[in-house]
Amino acid sequence: MNYIGWDLHQQFSQIVKGSKDGTKTDTVKLYHFPGMFDHPKIKELIKPPIDVAVEACNGWYWVVDELEKRGAIVHLAHPLKTKLIAEAKVKTDKIDAKALYDLLRTGFLPESYIPSGDIRQMREIHRHRAALVKIRTSIKNRIHSVLAKNGIFFHISDLFGKKGRTQLDNVLSRLPSIYSEEINRYLTLMDTLNKEIEIIEKKIRSLVKDNPLATLLETIPAIGYFSAHLILSEIGDIHRFAHPKKLVSYVGLNPGVDKSGKHHYNLPITKQGNTWLRWLLIQIAPIAARKDRRLGVLYDRISKRKGANTAKVAVAREILVAVFWVLKKQESYCPKSVTPGITLIS
Repeated sequence: MNYIGWDLHQQFSQIVKGSKDGTKTDTVKLYHFPGMFDHPKIKELIKPPIDVAVEACNGWYWVVDELEKRGAIVHLAHPLKTKLIAEAKVKTDKIDAKALYDLLRTGFLPESYIPSGDIRQMREIHRHRAALVKIRTSIKNRIHSVLAKNGIFFHISDLFGKKGRTQLDNVLSRLPSIYSEEINRYLTLMDTLNKEIEIIEKKIRSLVKDNPLATLLETIPAIGYFSAHLILSEIGDIHRFAHPKKLVSYVGLNPGVDKSGKHHYNLPITKQGNTWLRWLLIQIAPIAARKDRRLGVLYDRISKRKGANTAKVAVAREILVAVFWVLKKQESYCPKSVTPGITLIS
């Protein structure tokens, strides 16, 4: 069995190949080109049986797919944990590739989950919709910012619904032209995004089959059809998480800790994890707090002590714990139930 450390970059890869005992046989800098895996030298380099460690950076899909197609056993290295173990004062691509190789051959490589091709495709379409929603939210915030500059504040649940747009149009006619034109451009962009989001939502409905787990997730406050399927695609198999704390850590909603001797400090959340799930849960947290009495009490208590942003994170964490138990037990959400075995909020 041979081993490869594959340091992947956008335009090239640095590769170190060797045996179990640490004897290196090849060190290659490979510039990417179409069909490169069919090149005779590359075929020889990755000839099975071989284990390959690839760091989980942006754009790893195609390399992992091509390696697996050719019979390689691929290990996706966890980037942060790998860095903590193998950080060097002198950092080069060759050193990074050799670190991956050494960790793999010695059995110390911290690995990330490799979702199947079907799950990756579902993630892509849900992330695409979420990205468009993010942009739309940003545009809405820009409009509110322009209105605030002119001392205009609306007390309406949805400024961008039918009634809200009518009120907004009446206000725009009284604003200086520089501001009204700016808002109208934002509104044009938002209308275009609404159409594109509607198209992709129809696409998702046509692709996503009825999923009983998604139906169960929709019993949790503020989780709707598209949120439920995004959560399922990002989590994958819930049984890979032994405990809700593992899932919370995966999403990056766990607080950091600075502990030394007698000193123990709780830090802000690590934000080291699945950014899409973290964004979604924090977005729906205030809505969940309004719909669920227990979450509402928690939100108000944390908000008074530490502010609204910390309260959103606390509620998001509770929603995620509820997601864990709903999927694990395959039961509907019960607002009065006590989450067993975990205390995340002080």
